[in-house]
Amino acid sequence: MDKAGGDAHGYTVCLAQRRDEMDVSTLQRLDANILLGIINEKLRLECDGLEELLAYYDMTEDQLATRLLQIGYHYDPMSNQFKAHG
Repeated sequence: MDKAGGDAHGYTVCLAQRRDEMDVSTLQRLDANILLGIINEKLRLECDGLEELLAYYDMTEDQLATRLLQIGYHYDPMSNQFKAHG
C-alpha cells in the first residue's frame, strides 16, 4: 500500500465504492422504513427520477414499489420522492 491510501490495484477506491453500493438482496433485507430513507435520499441527491434509481440498484419498479407499499408509501414523480398515501 502506498502513502496515498491505495495500492497498485485500486483497493482503496474499491472499498470506497463498496461502502456506497447496496445490491437488491441487501436492500430487501432492510427494515422498510430504513429503506424508504435511503431511497428518498438517493432520489433527492443523485437520481433525476425513479428509472435512474432502479437502474442504479439494478432492481425492478415492482420490487421497490411492493416493498414500500407495505408501509403505505408510493412514488410521486412530481416531487421525485416516495410519499405516504394520503
